[in-house]
Amino acid sequence: MAEGALHAFLDGEPESGLPSEAELDRVHDALDPENEDEAVEVREEPVMEVLMRRVGQDMRAAAPALYEAVRPLLTHHGALTRIRAVEAAAALARLGGLEPDLSGAADMAESRDEGAAIVLALGGSGGDTTEFLTHADPAIRACAALAPCQRGNPVATAELVAALADPAGADAWFTFRPAFFDGHVRSSLVRALADRSGPQGAERLLPVLRAVAPFTTPLTAERDAGPLLTLAFAPRVRAEGPRDPVGDPSSLTDVQRAYLCVLAEADGFWSDRTADFAVVLARLGLPRDREGVRALLDS
Repeated sequence: MAEGALHAFLDGEPESGLPSEAELDRVHDALDPENEDEAVEVREEPVMEVLMRRVGQDMRAAAPALYEAVRPLLTHHGALTRIRAVEAAAALARLGGLEPDLSGAADMAESRDEGAAIVLALGGSGGDTTEFLTHADPAIRACAALAPCQRGNPVATAELVAALADPAGADAWFTFRPAFFDGHVRSSLVRALADRSGPQGAERLLPVLRAVAPFTTPLTAERDAGPLLTLAFAPRVRAEGPRDPVGDPSSLTDVQRAYLCVLAEADGFWSDRTADFAVVLARLGLPRDREGVRALLDS
């Protein structure tokens, strides 16, 4: 809930007043899981933005009390409870503008999972993770590199690239994966790398796509490759328009052709049953199927 409030409906002032009780009852009834069609419709109504903005503001006001409720669990006897408490405390501290004290959890940390959660929480709360970039554990180094404060640090960038030289190894780092990684670890590392790189970084990150491609499936293709493809092809899209397909193959750079070769060669990017990756390709003006990509390269 704290993470959700951090990322949505917190900008601006809360709406003055709430809908009437009758209106609230109508919305709550429509959101019942058994009323799927009504739920879709009501989510598009202005009343939902009013409610969600109010929820975000109320969560922020409640953050200090919620943080105090979580704090004793930072030294709980169960490791997994400590990990989740660290994540909750960090999110609530960010939401409420507090300074989280994770020292108790750090003193009790006894595994890579706990260490990673603490370093991620420290970085997410605005702390300096530089000292952990030289840690003996590559997972801890990568988590330190993910901190916002390391965005312009070439040492941190090199750690992320190094971690993605073995995507399967990175995916197997954790027994209890920190909540920061909302899917495969490799996908979060790819997203961070692409986000920190300008168009000139596309060539440097081509080996990352080549390393990730053998482990990609149709269900992960959008997350594994989408950020890298956007990095490589976004300059052309900005110049020619997001809906313009690649008409003249000679307009492609050598780096862009190399990216397309990776797609054409790897089975995991292609399926008739998943649309997310096709949407990415269409947005970049690229063919949405493997045959189209191969035809573009052949021409």
